[in-house]
Amino acid sequence: NWLVRRIRQAIKRAELSAKVEEQNSSIPIRSVDQGTWEWDLAENLVYFSPRWQSMMGTHNQPIGNNPNDWLSRIHPEDRSRFDQTLQQYLNQQTSQFYCEHRIQHADRDYIWVLTKGIAVWDKTNVAFQIRGSQTDITVRKAQEQVSYQKREFSQTILHSVGAGLLAIQATLHIQAGRYEE
Repeated sequence: NWLVRRIRQAIKRAELSAKVEEQNSSIPIRSVDQGTWEWDLAENLVYFSPRWQSMMGTHNQPIGNNPNDWLSRIHPEDRSRFDQTLQQYLNQQTSQFYCEHRIQHADRDYIWVLTKGIAVWDKTNVAFQIRGSQTDITVRKAQEQVSYQKREFSQTILHSVGAGLLAIQATLHIQAGRYEE
């Protein structure tokens, strides 16, 4: 019983520690790695700020003003979610455009970004422009992944140890004749 209580306490401590770590990782990190963009939906042209271009590593070879020059860089696994999130916002199904996704940096690696935007609407409630920012959240995503892996590893170990000890306890009870079956 003492051992079982100790295991339960260790599991509770690990769960609490994981919860605190998760809460700390959700605190927004202010970063200078934020660039702005402006998309003229009527003309289908996008402007990227110099900081946006620099963050993407394209300051020496600027990205054009075609939206596809931007959107084609979004990771294939994230593109449909990005498009769906944007469309829901433009259809006024959501109150804000907010999407975390991977995007290809000029060095061909993918970085994690948070893209946010707000639209300008005409009198008929049709968006004709959307302005926003893109923030590099690669470090935060890496921290979240490490935290998740630690939590999963701790849970697996603690549950395995607990199950093993309970099996040993049951075996001892059987050997002592305390169980009939």
